[in-house]
Amino acid sequence: TRGVAFLDCPISGTSGMVARGDGIIFVGGDRAVYERWRPLLETILPRAVHVGRAGQAMVLKLVANLLVALNSAAAAEALAMVERAGLDVPLALDLLTSSAASSRMLEVRGPLIVKRDFPPQMKLDLFMKDLHLIQEAAGAVGAAVPLTDVAERLYAAAQAAGHGGEDLAVVVTALARR
Repeated sequence: TRGVAFLDCPISGTSGMVARGDGIIFVGGDRAVYERWRPLLETILPRAVHVGRAGQAMVLKLVANLLVALNSAAAAEALAMVERAGLDVPLALDLLTSSAASSRMLEVRGPLIVKRDFPPQMKLDLFMKDLHLIQEAAGAVGAAVPLTDVAERLYAAAQAAGHGGEDLAVVVTALARR
């Protein structure tokens, strides 16, 4: 193994964010190796950040996806409530994204939820794998993730209804049936 080094370098961001150069590369591994390869990594995305030892970048990526799952489900739940209350949904989305309630997922997935059109930026089938990895990683480090467990059931219901090839914003369909 002499002369061999390893960095784990998962990317965080939707496909659109990455295409615009707005994604982030989380880098785990020896800092000297990171510094050596940083210029190359920054040709992929301008922000490549060393987060710790090998393996820790993947943990941070799972934590980022945990927040994506919860924020996307929360956006779907909020907009479903707006719709059921008879409010102007596009107006409410505009106001919410300009308020203290805004989140990146409300901005990214809110329009998909409003239009009920879910072209995949992150396919639900693939995201379910990430949710299960999040639950496994949480168990391995002894972290409780009760909100993730609830969200996973909602995403699983949307997947079971045949929406696995659509964007994870399709979780709103599981809420609409409740």
